[in-house]
Amino acid sequence: MDNGGPSNKGGRLLGFSRTGPSHLWNLIFVTGGYFRDGFLWYSVDWVMIYNCWDNSWLEGPEMKKSRNSHCSVGAGLYLYVLGGSTDEGIISHVERLALSDSQWESTSPMVQPVERADAVNVGTRIYVVCGLDENGDVYDGVQRLDMETDIWDVISFSPLPSIYQV
Repeated sequence: MDNGGPSNKGGRLLGFSRTGPSHLWNLIFVTGGYFRDGFLWYSVDWVMIYNCWDNSWLEGPEMKKSRNSHCSVGAGLYLYVLGGSTDEGIISHVERLALSDSQWESTSPMVQPVERADAVNVGTRIYVVCGLDENGDVYDGVQRLDMETDIWDVISFSPLPSIYQV
């Protein structure tokens, strides 16, 4: 892949929009997003990985679900991709990429489907903060995944959820 210019996938110039970038160590992952093909926009399952140490790009394994407006977070030896929108609507689907074998696996879905949320990893837990629900309304919940048990719960509600709206 050409490190100096725009990327090309399947003969089409990459035009990502509303992706879920995240990082683990020296790698920056750009997952999913919208792709414009002529006049149509559609969700994609693409994964592009930028290596900061050698200034190079490579294609990662495709996600199980095409999505955009999702969040992602690195946790241990995994990259988690959470929620977002598909061409059918907002989803609670979660999948993770095991860096050891470059395979995606589905995990338990979030309690509330959201898009445009933020995510952070703290210890053995992932927190998904606010977002937009399936009606386009601001969701004020803080969802938590215990990575050891693969169980989600809602632990709090933001007093100022509109500040998280993108």
